[in-house]
Amino acid sequence: MATALKCPNPSCTFLFDPTQVPVGAILSCPQCAMRFTLGPPPTPPQHLPVGLEATRSFDAMPPVEQTLAQSSTAATEQRPAEMPTEQKAERTPPRKRQQRENPNPFPWGTLIGIMAVAATATAVGAYLLLQVNPGGGSSGVSRYEDRNVSYRFPTANWETDDETRSLLSGNLFGLRRTEGGAFAALEARDFKTRNPQPGELKEGVRSRLKSLFDDYDPTEVDDVTWAGQRATRTIIRGSATPKLGAGVYVGEVYAMGHKGVGYWFVAVAPESQAATLAAELPDLLDRMTILTQRENWKESTTGTNTLVGREADYRLSDGDGWWKTLSDPHFEDTNADQVFDAEFRFRTKVDFKPKARVTVLNLPATSDEPITVLRGYLKEQYQKQFDLKNWAELSEPPLGDWPSSGEQRGVATFRYKVTGTDANTAKLVILSAIKLDVTTKNGREPRIIGAHATCAWEHQQYWEKRLIQMATSLRAAGM
Repeated sequence: MATALKCPNPSCTFLFDPTQVPVGAILSCPQCAMRFTLGPPPTPPQHLPVGLEATRSFDAMPPVEQTLAQSSTAATEQRPAEMPTEQKAERTPPRKRQQRENPNPFPWGTLIGIMAVAATATAVGAYLLLQVNPGGGSSGVSRYEDRNVSYRFPTANWETDDETRSLLSGNLFGLRRTEGGAFAALEARDFKTRNPQPGELKEGVRSRLKSLFDDYDPTEVDDVTWAGQRATRTIIRGSATPKLGAGVYVGEVYAMGHKGVGYWFVAVAPESQAATLAAELPDLLDRMTILTQRENWKESTTGTNTLVGREADYRLSDGDGWWKTLSDPHFEDTNADQVFDAEFRFRTKVDFKPKARVTVLNLPATSDEPITVLRGYLKEQYQKQFDLKNWAELSEPPLGDWPSSGEQRGVATFRYKVTGTDANTAKLVILSAIKLDVTTKNGREPRIIGAHATCAWEHQQYWEKRLIQMATSLRAAGM
């Protein structure tokens, strides 16, 4: 084997195989890029084209030119070392740089995924913020379109406060006065297909105040205007619970229903701040505006359920769809034909559900009026079973709400407060009665069919109008 030829560059260690290259060839070192001639150079041509110079070998250059040539070549080419798989002639184009796979490539896919998740989270966060405070911003006006209302927040004396919103049960916002310890909040509840009934609005006031006051004296004022709509106003004064503060507090609660939404605005303050609250409350109320999101909204009611007799052929109308038939009516009374029970249904979670009962009695007929027969029988039963013997007929307007549907057939009803020695056992009693031919073991004979509707006296505000509706719907089948 021929002796390997070292690159002429003193600082380069690359070795050539001279047997693979003809004598006189001009080589370029793949490691340091130096060019040199192997063996004696070929005779240059006698005549060269204009503009070109004869190529001189590196060895033929003076020392200074060699140094300059090395520097120039290294600066312009800067090529990495290559294996001597092939030799290169003069003016051979430089070999293209090969792309080498990065053993630890940058995770562009992961980065893009992270950025996408971050963008989605930002968008969702912005959406949720708009749901809590839609339309909020530098304008200070928040639009609650799902509740069909907007509110323009005050810029002085009051600031929004989440703790106040929770304290006063306001689902839209809470306001706290920067000085003086006054609070305000707005709740808007969607009743979907119907407007809240007056009793439901009053219950919203009562349940809210119950958590704020140990005892309070409410004064209700009807026919006030709030946000351009008819509303009720309840003025309150009482001893605050510890969660509200200490001592006596005063305040007002406004309530109204419009286009299927119930609204409650409550504002309270220590009694020492009563004058300040009274002066600023009208402005706080005027900042609420009803939107036009429900312009085409129309109230719809559920169908009326018809309740039928078991042995006697009569009918009652259930306007709420709440009444359930007791399986054994004789459990209530041996003369009972049917017994219907119901629980008052609130739209919010409560810790109690007022109950009521309607019993339809099948009694022997006499020459007396049907209502006289029914009342005489019940007076005897009440005294015997409950020790209730005082029957006071009611003449003032009934309380509560009428059911969402149902009918009243014009049958006379009679209302009583029935009491005894224990005030806690007092009852509201509503009666109606008709005479009806009924098939008995003795054949067809006239009977007294009487509706006996009752609830605890303390639940009068929930049930009175509903019990009246049930009692007055009593009629013979086919009517």
